Amino acid sequence: IPVPEMMSLEKLLNLFLGKHAHVAVVVDEFGGTVGMVTLENVLEELVGDIQDEFDSEKEEFRKINENEFVVDGALGLYELRDTAGLELDSADVSTIGGYVTHLLGHLPKQGEQVKIDNYLVTITQTDGRRVGQLHFRKMSESVIETTTKAGTSP
Repeated sequence: IPVPEMMSLEKLLNLFLGKHAHVAVVVDEFGGTVGMVTLENVLEELVGDIQDEFDSEKEEFRKINENEFVVDGALGLYELRDTAGLELDSADVSTIGGYVTHLLGHLPKQGEQVKIDNYLVTITQTDGRRVGQLHFRKMSESVIETTTKAGTSP
């Protein structure tokens, strides 16, 4: 079912219900395809997220203890700031996975480590093209001083 991109949610919902359809193709004023919308999209706009058997519950931030946490590579830098208090501003990237990739200068491999502020960050999952998961462990003051004096990163 083709629908104009400026159709209201109410009209779109009525169209889906009236035609017993679940998917519509969104077209612009010139008739070109600009996207797709589903009945689930409309319902989620009205009532919030709907979990079904196809939606995986992915935990983006998991605190292990006071000094350690695990994050999904797709976690936004602003979300990391809000959950862990880390201020990592970058004009080039928006996710922690992108930030680590930018710091290293190459696509990270599983097991690689990088120091960010007073954390030792280990890449625990990758899919070859992006960082999947990272483990943050707060370093003690003595480790921070030793790595600073030695001029190396652990």
